Amino acid sequence: MIKDLIILGAGGTGREVAEAVDDINSMGQKWNFLGFLDDDRQKHGKEYNGHPVLGSISTAAEYLTCQFVIVLGNHRDPGLSKRVLDGLSLDRGRFATIVHPTARVSNHAELGPGTIVLQNSVITVNVRIGSHVLLLFGSQIGHDCRIEDYVVIAPNAVLAGGVCVGEGCYIGANATIIQKTKVGPWSCVAMGAAVFADVSAHSTVVGNPARLLRERAL
Repeated sequence: MIKDLIILGAGGTGREVAEAVDDINSMGQKWNFLGFLDDDRQKHGKEYNGHPVLGSISTAAEYLTCQFVIVLGNHRDPGLSKRVLDGLSLDRGRFATIVHPTARVSNHAELGPGTIVLQNSVITVNVRIGSHVLLLFGSQIGHDCRIEDYVVIAPNAVLAGGVCVGEGCYIGANATIIQKTKVGPWSCVAMGAAVFADVSAHSTVVGNPARLLRERAL
């Protein structure tokens, strides 16, 4: 059954996700992609790569049979997606799981609703990933990892086996996290960082080996 889909957020990453949907459909129609919702009024009525911006995110509830994914915010505003979804109060069954055809996801991995896995990512055995998690292209998730809701894994980041990543974390591009390490909720691992020890909640860590730079404000 082909389902209607809308992306919440028409920024650069939202457009990357739209292209992933196009790639999925090129292998057999799965989604009827209607377009984007975005709160930037200057985008309303415009098209991005052939897909329209339909209106504001607050109108999502008007699309009664549609599924959604959210692609908002960045490491500077880690709580934005959660705030927006809390305001919409949509049932968790209204959120799609998007996996690019080139991604390799184990049959023994679990992905929550609203989670997005982009090109050439690898998720191995017995991984559990929560809701509204974004894995950007080339990210690698080792066996037995646990990734909670609203986490962003940037391009080419590597999580070794048994890593636990708390809610709302941002793992930067080319970061590496050693096995059985815990990254506390709402923390940021900077690009290129090498994490050899647990990271406290609400922390930003940088460097090799990773060290605390500052507390991360929400």
